[in-house]
Amino acid sequence: MATPRVTWFEPKNRLMKLMPGQSIQGRWNRRSYRIIRPLGAGAIGTVYLVQEGDRKYALKISPDAQGIALEYRVLHSLQRQMPHTTSEKVHGRRLGPFVSEMDDVSLENRGLAFFYTMEYVEGTPVELFVRGKGITSVRRIAVQLLEFLKQLHVLGYAFGDLKADNVLINSGSGHLRLIDFGGLTRFGEGVRQYTEWNDRGYWHNGTRRADCRYDLFAAAMLLAQLLNPYVKRLDWKNRDLEQIKKILSSKKETRIWLPVLEKAWAGGFDSAEQMQSAVLSLQLPKGEKNKTEKIQTIRRTIDRELSRDWDWTHWTVIGMMGICLTVMLHVLMVQ
Repeated sequence: MATPRVTWFEPKNRLMKLMPGQSIQGRWNRRSYRIIRPLGAGAIGTVYLVQEGDRKYALKISPDAQGIALEYRVLHSLQRQMPHTTSEKVHGRRLGPFVSEMDDVSLENRGLAFFYTMEYVEGTPVELFVRGKGITSVRRIAVQLLEFLKQLHVLGYAFGDLKADNVLINSGSGHLRLIDFGGLTRFGEGVRQYTEWNDRGYWHNGTRRADCRYDLFAAAMLLAQLLNPYVKRLDWKNRDLEQIKKILSSKKETRIWLPVLEKAWAGGFDSAEQMQSAVLSLQLPKGEKNKTEKIQTIRRTIDRELSRDWDWTHWTVIGMMGICLTVMLHVLMVQ
């Protein structure tokens, strides 16, 4: 097998470019992966969709051995917090990707590169998901996100670069998954990777020293963005959170979130669990709650019907129900 050639390398960003169709083989485990296409790049390395046999993985590769080892170690630790499970059984419960192996590869004229492979996570970007489902979906997203942060903080790490780009939602189940762990930082150390919009240091609301409140500030900024995408398009270079508060207070369905967001911005929560409890205690406006309950009732009815043995008459009925359901959902969403 020919040694793969790195076609582009930028030390500043730790990016390594491999070509689709190339194969890389780990020096120690000898497992071979064929590059399909790039998935993204960050400060620590580049992520590719790869294939080994008939299975696909996400592979993150970098010349930064320490960064790769840190990400792999923390993800593996999170994995061990769910004993007696496999990646298939916890699909939809695990908020981070299921890691497979870590290895290194000798690249022609470039020396060693370090990589780990993980579950390839597919999903809808969180902003698009909320745009389709409505802001009533934000609470469930927030609860799942904070559940992950609870697990991560127990290990003594902050996620660091918590932003919309790193959150995917399974369109069918609504389960949240996180990607790109390049910002993982041990509590007490300077945050390794961050995005200005979500960074409390940028907003003059604290330091860039990793702790649980750093992540909770970022989570509050993400939630504000999901509740009203317009806040991200403001001229926020003046770093004034009052503008965001003013926009969110203009509508009842977003105003109820302000006590939680303001407390997170001020560093008032001592843990992700506290913030999660505050989110769960929020009372949806009656109209929005009724809409959600109606949709859930319709879904339960469909699930019950699908569990029965059908003949051709049932298929005729379900066709009519599908048409009616489409009309009803359209009416509910536009009201």
